[in-house]
Amino acid sequence: MPNTLVITLGGKPQIVTETVYGLMMRTPPWVPDEIIIATTSDFVETLRNPDPATTALCGPKGKLAELYASQGLPNPGDPRIISPTRDGRAVRDLREPEDVTAFAELLLQTLRRLTDDTTCNLHVSIAGGRKTMGAIVMQVMGLLGRLGDQLSHCLVEPAALEQDETFWWPRDPATERVDVHGIPFVRMRPFLKDVAEVLREGDGYDDTVRRANIALASDTLRIDIIARSVTVGSETVVISRPTELGTFLAFAAARQLGSRLSWTKRDDKRELQLDGSIDRWRRLYGFCQAITQFDDMERDGTPLEFGTPGFEKLARTSARRFDADRFASEQSRAKAAFKPWAKSVRERLVYSNGRLEKYAIGFDPDKIEIILPNGFDLSSYMNALL
Repeated sequence: MPNTLVITLGGKPQIVTETVYGLMMRTPPWVPDEIIIATTSDFVETLRNPDPATTALCGPKGKLAELYASQGLPNPGDPRIISPTRDGRAVRDLREPEDVTAFAELLLQTLRRLTDDTTCNLHVSIAGGRKTMGAIVMQVMGLLGRLGDQLSHCLVEPAALEQDETFWWPRDPATERVDVHGIPFVRMRPFLKDVAEVLREGDGYDDTVRRANIALASDTLRIDIIARSVTVGSETVVISRPTELGTFLAFAAARQLGSRLSWTKRDDKRELQLDGSIDRWRRLYGFCQAITQFDDMERDGTPLEFGTPGFEKLARTSARRFDADRFASEQSRAKAAFKPWAKSVRERLVYSNGRLEKYAIGFDPDKIEIILPNGFDLSSYMNALL
């Protein structure tokens, strides 16, 4: 299995040979078969076309080839140099937020392909380049890193050698040393229930991080009827149509109450039942439809409020109008609002596995929070109602 080293680099090419030497000196040795340098366009030119007075890193007579020869190892060839582009132009430095994003997306796509390759032994070094580069690498490795993937930093001793442009690796191990320090990092990949959905090929860095945050924080569900919003973890969508919001709320309320939803038939019509009762479901459905409309509908010039004849009438009317086909349409439109979220999260919001009795929202009841106007307590009202 090939060893691949990915290393960030700024203006000091010696970082590459220092890191490679340090890895070679490990027990057992870790010798890169492939080296990928992630940098910006200014330094790409320095690597490929060094100043005549400067010793070259690359090439058959470069310092990297000399290092491998000094250890009796075959030359793996020149490193592959990658650098970001932004709006069709090369990124010279990470000065603007858009430049940082471009570099992040380059690292994301590169490391995604490497971590998807089961034959690749991956080591990533943040020894070179700007601190921003190291921060991005840490983030991306946290998302993509597999068991066995390594992350490190490199230091030389004595520290004065860091400023010595003639130092590429220790020539006298008694007085010179390179230390490659492993950096422990949290591997979040195993906790992403739908890795392929969260880490989609071709998606940008910002979108990938957002989806990962949703998937990792997807154990909590918050429905705010006042704001007409649904929040999973730290991400929120707005469901502006009261009927769709009411439909979703009915599922969440049933789950929060610990009730079971299932389909049945009555008079040759499909009916949804709550804990085996069609009427129980209809009362819940009617209440949820009314509660999503009470703040913007009026009867005889009087706003609808809990317990008033207008509110109760709206709830009863909504209950009678429940229809399985229209309900499916409402449910479909409600689910469409969650489309930007990861599939694993969407399936927990409203899902069916084909077995009627399993048709429910996939959150633990104590992880569902429902916010109603005027601080109204849904559980107390629903227990009395049902």
